Amino acid sequence: MSADFTARGLARQTSQRLASTAVGEGAALIGFRNPVAGAFGRSAADKLADWVTPADFGPVGTGDDTAAFAAALQSGKAVYVPPLTPVAGNKPQVPYMVSQLVIPNGAMLVGQFGASYIKQIAGANRDLVVLANQNVSNFAIDGLMLDGNSANNTSGCGVNLIGNTLSVANYNPQSHPDPYCYIGNLFIFNTAGDGFRVAGAATDGQAWRAGGTVIENVRTLASRGRGAYLSLVDTYISSLDCGDCGRQAVVFSPNCGSLTVRGVKGWYSGQIDKTQGECIVLAGFGNSFDQIFAQNNIPGHGIVFDNFVLSQALSLRVQGAGNVAGFGATPAYISIRDTCNSFRVEGVCTQIGGAPAGAINLIEFANTSASVSAKFDINLTSEGSYTAMLAGETQFPVLGGSVLQSIVINGQQQLGRAVAPVWPAAQNPSSGWAEYCDASMANALVLRSSTGVVVPLTPVAYTIATLPAASAAQKGARAYVTNGAAAPALGSVPSTAGTTYCPVYCDGAAWRYG
Repeated sequence: MSADFTARGLARQTSQRLASTAVGEGAALIGFRNPVAGAFGRSAADKLADWVTPADFGPVGTGDDTAAFAAALQSGKAVYVPPLTPVAGNKPQVPYMVSQLVIPNGAMLVGQFGASYIKQIAGANRDLVVLANQNVSNFAIDGLMLDGNSANNTSGCGVNLIGNTLSVANYNPQSHPDPYCYIGNLFIFNTAGDGFRVAGAATDGQAWRAGGTVIENVRTLASRGRGAYLSLVDTYISSLDCGDCGRQAVVFSPNCGSLTVRGVKGWYSGQIDKTQGECIVLAGFGNSFDQIFAQNNIPGHGIVFDNFVLSQALSLRVQGAGNVAGFGATPAYISIRDTCNSFRVEGVCTQIGGAPAGAINLIEFANTSASVSAKFDINLTSEGSYTAMLAGETQFPVLGGSVLQSIVINGQQQLGRAVAPVWPAAQNPSSGWAEYCDASMANALVLRSSTGVVVPLTPVAYTIATLPAASAAQKGARAYVTNGAAAPALGSVPSTAGTTYCPVYCDGAAWRYG
């Protein structure tokens, strides 16, 4: 009988020790060996401690889970965020509720893509995911659904990562100054501010020296601000999908450099702030861009090139861009600002759903100074009707055969000329003049002075009424009118319109037949 009591006591003691959470008890008493060849045995406690979850630091899923996430992220272990409810059919997921997630050095925050759901607490009014400081590096954020709860917050981005501008990482086991971070498989939605923002400062402008960081498969939806704002260098970016946003869908800042970008889609941009309705803004230098897609119901420009330099050909598609009430100025499927230099694009522009609601251009040169890029190659296939195929600045420098400047639409050359200068620069008889190709005059070669006076060097077709005003600066210019007199007198001033094509020249005071 005593032996029986002893056995029962030992069994009870063993059971109590296995149930205990004290150090050295519980799972520490259970052996584990991975069933793969060469694996070593260790305790189940060691195996279970490879990862932590927020639930390891307190109850979750019933209130404010911010403290549990903070403790998990500060543990030094990889943090797994399991779904709070089983994934079954279209059953809505139960969210973790947090005010803000702060990512420290070396952290790994990983969830089950499409199921690990984190929602911001009402009234938090801050960015949902941030870095602990600008020196944070070697971190990973992967596989999460992030809900900014914009119905109950008035400010804050979904993800706002502000990194170091000097390429100095505070934590890097390789003693290398670059961070090498991974950000991927994120669905960010319902944000009061930008959906996804990565930059070198809280205000726009400075770039983060991201040092080989990878950003992939990030989608934003229903952002009241921009879908994504990116100001960084040395980064690989792929599969960025941003839509239904209040301002621009995707913005690459002019400070971007050394990026490799493949697959960017923007759609339904500018639905709140129609003065910021561009769908995709591409800017920066030394980058590699390809597969850029602007789609559907864009109130402003489709794709904007701003401070943009690109040597290889960029493939793009703009579908369904158009004007809507309240946007204002005539938008364009492609808008090129004069700060661009040396770029090549090819692609398709397609109108869908009938004619646009207002005036819209295919290509706009949004010039704000004396001239635009000297090097460009645009080759487009377009469908639909446009107010103008080319709008805005139409005069481009002619700097010789080594300079590329060409616009081809539906296989037809719209602008493009590679010729030697009319005279060598050192022999230019009048300073401040340069040769230009002018699309508004059927690709005529012209001289243009620094004050904006234009002198055609090749005959250009006009009617008598549309001949440029004669002036001393125009003296020697030649053109022809399409409605001249049947038998004009040599040297007479065209006045009465007829039906004959007649050459004319400017003597400095008037246009005359001859």
